[in-house]
Amino acid sequence: AKANFNRANLSGADLRKINLNEADLVGVQLNKALVEKNWFEITQKWQPSGLKEMQERYSVVNDTFDKWKVPMYRLKKND
Repeated sequence: AKANFNRANLSGADLRKINLNEADLVGVQLNKALVEKNWFEITQKWQPSGLKEMQERYSVVNDTFDKWKVPMYRLKKND
């Protein structure tokens, strides 16, 4: 079964290890969600619903480092 996150608020969620294969992501809120640097490339392979909308609404930015000084990336809502 496909995961349905339609209009879900995933702001601030850690999405680094989550497989969203064919998930419904229409209208999902993702501001400040923790992701991989190449998250949009990874997500494109999964072909979720709402991907184009997410790519238009959010950008992947480096905003902090973990305790080992490894860069951490988050989705930032475009202005």
